[in-house]
Amino acid sequence: MSEARQIIVLCGGLSSEREVSLRSGQAVAEVLPGARLVELTADALPDWLDAARHVVFPDLHGGWGEYGRAQAELEARGVAFAGWAAAANRLCMEKVATKQAMRAAGVPAIPAVAVAGAAKPADAAPVAALG
Repeated sequence: MSEARQIIVLCGGLSSEREVSLRSGQAVAEVLPGARLVELTADALPDWLDAARHVVFPDLHGGWGEYGRAQAELEARGVAFAGWAAAANRLCMEKVATKQAMRAAGVPAIPAVAVAGAAKPADAAPVAALG
């Protein structure tokens, strides 16, 4: 009989949202019996993470954790994890692309106005575009 895999709650990292990640990671680890809380000090997976022994609950905020990069590394190493696949994370963090994908799939999406970088539309432009 195979041994159950240990749940690893990853939190921390280098994001400006590190403190939020640490607090939420702690809260998650407290309610998952037997979970091991791992506070990352870099945007990198621990070397000891083992696909045969661990399943990951990524509670990572900011770019590495929210844009699918951490999930892509987990996928590449064959480590099971909770949450969305890397591609879904990348897509969902790009709001314009998300709405385009929703509409292409026949899912209603509210109207939006995309503003690139420092560009600021005239006050009337967004109102006119949104109706």
